[in-house]
Amino acid sequence: MQTTTKALITGIVAGILLISMVASLTFQYTAGRDANAIVVADPSANINLVANDTAHGWSSTSIPFVNYNTSGDLQINFGAVATHANETLLYAFDVSNDLNTTATITITVMPVSVPSGTHLYILTPTPSTSYTFTLAAGHSQPISLKLVTGGTQGSAKFLIIVTATS
Repeated sequence: MQTTTKALITGIVAGILLISMVASLTFQYTAGRDANAIVVADPSANINLVANDTAHGWSSTSIPFVNYNTSGDLQINFGAVATHANETLLYAFDVSNDLNTTATITITVMPVSVPSGTHLYILTPTPSTSYTFTLAAGHSQPISLKLVTGGTQGSAKFLIIVTATS
């Protein structure tokens, strides 16, 4: 009986050790999500869109989250964003008025191809898909964005339209 008891105790101890090794392993899950927003360049350059490309880090391709593409358009790439997330880019870009007169600026966010439940907002103090403000000659206004993702995976693309009237 002593041999049976020793074998039983050894089996129990070995089982506890194996379970503790499995239970203590670090588990990490990573899944990429893309969310893009492109702001179309203003060819007349009287109303400038200035990228805040130094404040928002760099993507895995060494390109800042807010930058100019090869066509000269301001583009905003949130990178990998998880589902059910709220991603905020404070002062993503500035709208600058180089006209000699005050201008009324309207910024509108339009979804192009967006998974269900995903929205891009302009923070104006409260999130909105449209923002209108008056900009004096020679002044600029920082614009912040908030991306809210739903439970559906996939790429999200938005068009941000900036309209100026004077």
